[in-house]
Formats: sequence, structure tokens, C-alpha cells
Amino acid sequence: MGFDFKKWALVGLQIAENFIPALKAVEATARVIGGLSGKNKQDAAVQLIKDSISAAEQLGVFDAEVEAAVRTAIDASVNLQNVIARKVAAKAVA
Repeated sequence: MGFDFKKWALVGLQIAENFIPALKAVEATARVIGGLSGKNKQDAAVQLIKDSISAAEQLGVFDAEVEAAVRTAIDASVNLQNVIARKVAAKAVA
């Protein structure tokens, strides 16, 4: 039984394409209603991503390890957004 790289690549792409919209949705919601920050905001993003990743669920692979990877990816994305915002702000001051 061979490893189906195409199948897993497609699952990976489907997961990745859900990160940015989920993060944007959570950020927009946090701005409008407030009260979402830190772990609560991350939990909301994880839930949005989990709800939208049908392929991973259909394959039965969205488990605790995948959720931990999702949280790591969210943290990295938020960190990137913070670095960019900091650099834009520093450039505006200079």
C-alpha cells in the first residue's frame, strides 16, 4: 500500500486555505463585539478552522495532534501579522 502524496497534499492545501479566512473572521468579530483575546481568540479560530476542514475530518485525521498543529500555525500567523504591523508603524514614524 503506497502513500498517496497527492491526496495528502490536497488535504494540506484545504487546511491551509482555511487559516487566513478564519483568522480574519475571528479578528473582525473580536473588533466588533470585543471580549476575544489570547486563548479565547485562538479557540474561536481553531473552531472555525475545524468546522471548515471537511477533508481532514472525512479522513478521520483531525485529532489532538492536528489541532495542536493548527494552534501552532495560528500563533505563527498572528506573530507574522504583529511583526508586519510593528514594522509598518516604525516606518510611519521614521
